Amino acid sequence: MSLVFSKNKTSEFGYDKLAVDVFFNQVQNLYDTNINAIDVLKIINTTFPLVKIGYYTREVDLAVDKLVYAILQYRKDLAYESGQKDIWQKEYSRSVYDLEEVLNLDKGKLFSHGAKKQLSYKKRPVDKFAKKIKRYFFESGNKISVDDINKIAFPITKSGRGYDEKGVNIFLNRVKILLMVPADNY
Repeated sequence: MSLVFSKNKTSEFGYDKLAVDVFFNQVQNLYDTNINAIDVLKIINTTFPLVKIGYYTREVDLAVDKLVYAILQYRKDLAYESGQKDIWQKEYSRSVYDLEEVLNLDKGKLFSHGAKKQLSYKKRPVDKFAKKIKRYFFESGNKISVDDINKIAFPITKSGRGYDEKGVNIFLNRVKILLMVPADNY
């Protein structure tokens, strides 16, 4: 896979070029040999070290999203073409309802707390966005998109009273996967 990403300026941080290139080469090998062995949640949760003169983070993040979308769409098409549409839809529904466990928790208790003196997300904005997600999946409310998730930026706190960033980000990536290639009944 020969992807070309722009390098940022010397004073800016970006993703480590070697780490990004190795990642995409490994995924390309799996894609070519056994696409069904690719764990899309692992792919979408991959992080890269930040370095000066690295790749622009936005370009790499969009490429990861496109890769995950392509894998999911391939799997969905394959399921539909092979008469396993019901299996795809049941698995999708199960994944949506797995999110419900988190979304039904009380405000302020959706995710683990961040550690003191470590950056964490302020709870109120995260809770508000989680409510929007809940309305989309369970109350036929707000429309929400992958772009909404990519653009969301929660305020940060170091008090130890916020939500652990990693837990929130993993949850949002699970939502993103469901939004990329929904089942027909959503």
